[in-house]
Amino acid sequence: MSMNYRAFSYGVALFLAAQAVLSAPVMAEPVTVDSKTLERLENLINTQQQQLEALQQEVNQLKQATTAAQSQANEAKTIADAARAS
Repeated sequence: MSMNYRAFSYGVALFLAAQAVLSAPVMAEPVTVDSKTLERLENLINTQQQQLEALQQEVNQLKQATTAAQSQANEAKTIADAARAS
């Protein structure tokens, strides 16, 4: 019985030691960004912003075209319905 208690005690001690080591905060290397990388990223963001603006304009134009086409289709349907009724 004494041997099992000793093994258990060693196991608990080992577990607590491992937990202390694994839960310690990790020291990370400081991240540095050079000016060329920063400039490149800023240019990329600006380019993407311009692309988004162009796409938004295209979406707005397509919405206007769709509205006009729906209006024309409704008008044509009204005329066709009136022609059938006569």
